[in-house]
Amino acid sequence: MYATKNVRPRSSLSTDDNHRIKDTNRPHKAPGNTILTLVAFCVFLLVLCGFLLGALVYVGKNIADEHQRQQAANSTQAALNGTIRTVYVDRDQLLSTKPILSVFSDNRAPTTTQVPSNTKSRAMSTVAPAIRAASKVLQKLGYRLPKEMKPSKYKLQLRPDLNQKNYTGNISISLEVLEPIAFIPVHVKQLNVSTVDVQHLDESGAPLKSVTPTLTFSYPEFEYWVTEFEKPLDVGNYTLRLNFNGSLTDRITGLYQSSYWDKLKNRN
Repeated sequence: MYATKNVRPRSSLSTDDNHRIKDTNRPHKAPGNTILTLVAFCVFLLVLCGFLLGALVYVGKNIADEHQRQQAANSTQAALNGTIRTVYVDRDQLLSTKPILSVFSDNRAPTTTQVPSNTKSRAMSTVAPAIRAASKVLQKLGYRLPKEMKPSKYKLQLRPDLNQKNYTGNISISLEVLEPIAFIPVHVKQLNVSTVDVQHLDESGAPLKSVTPTLTFSYPEFEYWVTEFEKPLDVGNYTLRLNFNGSLTDRITGLYQSSYWDKLKNRN
C-alpha cells in the first residue's frame, strides 16, 4: 500500500477575493459633506449680518427720537420762561410735609399746583407744565447723582404710627459741593417730601448762612426730590433738611406694614 501524505486543502478564498472583501469594508466619505458645511456657514453669516443691521437701525431710531424730544422741550421752555416766574412757598407750608409749588404770573392771581409723586410715565410728561417752564435744570438730571456734590452723613428721624398705618420723619443730609451746582437732587420713592432749609457751613461745621431755594419739585422718572436755586452753590459744606411722610400699607417698598398667621391661627 502506498502511504498517503497529509495535503493541506486549498483555501476556498483566493487572494483576489480577500482584497475584494477588504475593499468593501472600507468607509466611504460622502462627497456632499463639504458643500453642506459651506452652505451652513453662509446661512450663519447672513443671520449675523441681519442681526447687526437691526441693532444699528434700533440705536439710530432711539437717538433721533431723543433729539426730537430735547428740541421740543427746549422750545417749550423758551416760550414760557418770559411769562412765568416762581416763588418759593413759606415755612408753614414746608412744615406741612406737602410738596407744593406756587407759581405766579405777571397778569394772573397766584395758583398752587400739587406736584405728582407716584406717576410712572416719561419724565417730561409727569412733571407739571409750570415746573417744566420754571426749572432750569430738568435737562441736566440723570439716573445718577451729579458728580459736583458728595453726601457724607445722614441723620434720620422716623416716627411710624401703626394705628394710622403711616409714618412721618425728617432727615438732615450733610454734603460737600465739589463744583458749583444750582440744584440738589435726592432719591425718594412713594413719599411726600418738602425741603425745610439749606445751610451753608463754615470749616468747623457751624452754620454760616441760609440758602433759599427758588423751586422744589418731585421728578418721578428718576425718583428724585429736587431742590433748585437761583444761582449755583459755592464750593463748600452744606446741610439739607427734608420733611417727609408715607403710608405703611398697599405696597412693599421702603418701610411698610405686614402681618402673618401663627400656628394657632392668630393673625399678628
